[in-house]
Amino acid sequence: MIEYIPYLLFLSVIFIILNIQNMTRDCKLILVILYITLFSGLRYDVGHDFPSYYYAVLSPVGSDAERFEPFLKFLCFAFKGFPAIFFLFTSFFINYLIICSIRKYSEYTIIPVLSYICIPFFFFEFMCIVRQAMAVSIVFYFSLKYINDGKKIPLIFAIAAGLSCHVTAIAGLLFLLPFDKINWKVHAIVLLGCIMIGQGFNIIMQNYNWAALMGGDYYARYLTEELQDSGKKMQILYGLFSFLNLIALKNSNNEIQKKIFAYISIGACIYFIFSFNLMFSARISRYFFMLLIIAIPYYSIPLIKGKRFFYVIILSFVSLFMLQLYISQRAWNNGKGSKSYMPYKTILFK
Repeated sequence: MIEYIPYLLFLSVIFIILNIQNMTRDCKLILVILYITLFSGLRYDVGHDFPSYYYAVLSPVGSDAERFEPFLKFLCFAFKGFPAIFFLFTSFFINYLIICSIRKYSEYTIIPVLSYICIPFFFFEFMCIVRQAMAVSIVFYFSLKYINDGKKIPLIFAIAAGLSCHVTAIAGLLFLLPFDKINWKVHAIVLLGCIMIGQGFNIIMQNYNWAALMGGDYYARYLTEELQDSGKKMQILYGLFSFLNLIALKNSNNEIQKKIFAYISIGACIYFIFSFNLMFSARISRYFFMLLIIAIPYYSIPLIKGKRFFYVIILSFVSLFMLQLYISQRAWNNGKGSKSYMPYKTILFK
């Protein structure tokens, strides 16, 4: 159990900050940004991609840095020899944009922040996929801006900036399509169809020469690399959120909320139709599922109303947080090493 202590303290401190009396919402969120930045920015050998970034910054020439997208490649060379500074900078960049999005575009505080921290495919995953996490945070902030003010130019520039961090940011162009104008029943039918036919694409995708089409094996592996059983159980969580989102889309009379629910629904369709490869589907759909952070406070659970809903959500988030730690600890114990988040170590005591 000692391996759980750093993460349990982390979650406890976040919860304490969010519940401090006589402190403004802005001050709480500033403290949250700083605390999350320190916790994730000072990590060492946490997450499956950590070694790649660490050595790319330590000695960029001839390393993975040379295949990174322009902005990340620039950062690797800019912080050459100082990986700790690189991780602190990227952690601040990611978490600043995400928490500022909550501050500006959500009337709630506790549930959105805990959604980000506790749902496994956000904060935990972002300690691994630094490049895409930066792209997602950029697109997340400006997609919410577009949803609220309808201005396309800032979103287009944001997608371009996201592409300089990770190629999957191209998925952000789907935000320019008016999916909120589609009836919720059509969303439901299309989602069901995506779930049913998703695995049927497996044979086609595995036999097509995607490497030739995409000009190399590196990005083609997102389409052709089978993940076997990894992430299969996560599909249940994606399915649950997709179901709750459809209920919210059906019942919504608020135009802004309806847009958010519609984009999440599209993200669900993307996730399930590409579910033959869970790495690819999770990466592409994350730009849309990220909106869950804003949407969850508006969801409803049958027979659970009022404060009971709030307590159920908090308990569910804590359970998800603990479950992810348990899974990570098992990964570590089974010899997967840096593929796990456990044990948590800081670069200060390397």
